[in-house]
Amino acid sequence: MNDPIVRLPALRGPVAGEDAPPGLAGLPRLWPGLPQTEAGCPAHAGHCPPPQGPWFFPDNFPLTPPEALACLRDLQAMTEAALSGVPVRAWQSRQGAALREQAESAARRAFAGGQGDEAAALAVAAQAEARERLCRAQRLLLLSWLQEERLAEMAELSNRYADGRARLDAAFSAGAGPAELREAMSALPETLHPGMNGRQETASLEGLLPPWDRMLEAACNFLPDGTIIVAEAGLRAALLEREDLGPCAGAGQASLAGPDGPRLTGLRAPLWRLLQRPRPPRCCPTWEREFTLLTWEEA
Repeated sequence: MNDPIVRLPALRGPVAGEDAPPGLAGLPRLWPGLPQTEAGCPAHAGHCPPPQGPWFFPDNFPLTPPEALACLRDLQAMTEAALSGVPVRAWQSRQGAALREQAESAARRAFAGGQGDEAAALAVAAQAEARERLCRAQRLLLLSWLQEERLAEMAELSNRYADGRARLDAAFSAGAGPAELREAMSALPETLHPGMNGRQETASLEGLLPPWDRMLEAACNFLPDGTIIVAEAGLRAALLEREDLGPCAGAGQASLAGPDGPRLTGLRAPLWRLLQRPRPPRCCPTWEREFTLLTWEEA
């Protein structure tokens, strides 16, 4: 089986509250184009556990790794502004103006290079539109990465709070002295997220992530034809509700979950069918490309 394999929609991993079969747990996720360390690992400086690879690295991202990192920081600033109640329209206007300026600059370069005819202008406009489509897709991947990181930070903070509270409760129950109580208090995090109460289930927070269909559409812009996509989380739930599923077509696919793993089910179809659309739109050539979407059945 030579087709690439990726897991979606999570990019950082792991998926909260979901245990993939051992044979599928080690499959790569999609890399969003951020800078890497010399060892090929993602640069990680957050307060949550590091992301869990391996990853599939596309070669057709429109943004360079430094540009992707700058975009991630812009998205972080925008979401923080939105959470604090600051309007983000000005930020969006600046982004739109920058994209228009890029397209106009490309057109000017084409005309300056002696290609000042209508056909050349149309070709330049088409290239600019295609690049902008890829930029939008990559920005969505970066936004998902950012939100996954925040969910991981919230889960880590919640776990630390629960552990510290348990130690504090145990110290009070045992009639501990001031020194023991201070030690138990030191296990509590310095800051608590509002509303956290013990080991909060993060599934209710997954609404912060982009919808599975938008993630699937964005990711397929950077995947080769025929890529096998292992569905997790919301994408898996939507796939298992379909009535057109069937057993895996090849021995290689069927063996992905391991000899003792669950049975795999899925389908191979154009993207527009995987997205459950009635017909392919003319404006999205990616929707005509075929991919294999599969997942494991419940025991």
